[in-house]
Amino acid sequence: MRSNNCMFNHVRKRLSDLGLNGFHKKLLTLLKFLVVFNLLAIPLHLIIFFNVNLYPLAYLERSQVSFFLTVFGVRHGLLDVSYETGLLPAIDLEKKVLVIGEACTAIRSMLAFAALVIASPKSWSHKRKAWVFIPVIYGANIFRMVSLAFVSLSFPSLFDLFHILLWREGLILLILGSWIYWFKRG
Repeated sequence: MRSNNCMFNHVRKRLSDLGLNGFHKKLLTLLKFLVVFNLLAIPLHLIIFFNVNLYPLAYLERSQVSFFLTVFGVRHGLLDVSYETGLLPAIDLEKKVLVIGEACTAIRSMLAFAALVIASPKSWSHKRKAWVFIPVIYGANIFRMVSLAFVSLSFPSLFDLFHILLWREGLILLILGSWIYWFKRG
């Protein structure tokens, strides 16, 4: 049985023997990226499929959002809400209770970004530089929840627009933008 390094060298040699042109090499690079990215997406799909209760992470994020709301002088309470996967942390505002579900945590966004970076055809030394974006994504998620609390208090009728359209798509754009920025820099 060959070692992984030997096997990859064998595959590289066979591919070079085919005499592929630049276009075909780019297609192979793209195919490798897509395969690795989809394999790395398996943990994300397992979290969703098995409806994993991410209470500790949601609790941590609720605590951080509560801290910022306190700093800004927003009166609120903390509670746990019963849900089909168990308890979910929530923030009780004057007009609305904001429940922090599994999809509200930053774990999906951070896993997606990590999968993009690992699947990219860059050196591992360059990939290490991308991890600075993980706290940025996490911080953006905390900012998202704090801003949604303010929207809920000031403009309750716009909550769904901000929650679903602006912030969900905004986080996707942040992930892709961070990845593209990192990818182009090196």
